[in-house]
Amino acid sequence: KAAAKAGQKPAPGRRYAGGQGGRLRAPVTGTLVVGFGKPNRLGIQSQGLVFAARPGGVVVAPAAGRVVFSGAFRALGNMVLIRQASGQHVLVAGLGHIDTAIGRSLEAGEPLGRMAASAQSAELYMEVRQGNRAVNPA
Repeated sequence: KAAAKAGQKPAPGRRYAGGQGGRLRAPVTGTLVVGFGKPNRLGIQSQGLVFAARPGGVVVAPAAGRVVFSGAFRALGNMVLIRQASGQHVLVAGLGHIDTAIGRSLEAGEPLGRMAASAQSAELYMEVRQGNRAVNPA
């Protein structure tokens, strides 16, 4: 299994082993800056992965599934939540613009939206959840 380590430059299509042996794609071309379980900028243990990406870059679905939420969500900003057939949910947050809608079926690698145009908000967060707990997507 490929490990997601800080400093790697994953690209859309790069696969990561997901929870319960599932497969995930990197949602953006960029650099992994915070790994699962590592401290984020606030010193809090991350429950997902944080990618630094090119402003305005394309964001793709890391897994196939149905969109169950699409819009602004608290401090996460613009977020898309995808329910996989396995029952796991994958959330992608920090998008500048969302190009999908609730109820839409997506294939892994299909565009979801774009990163913000500003370099100050060029980080994307991805989290995998099984029930009410985060699972390591690496």
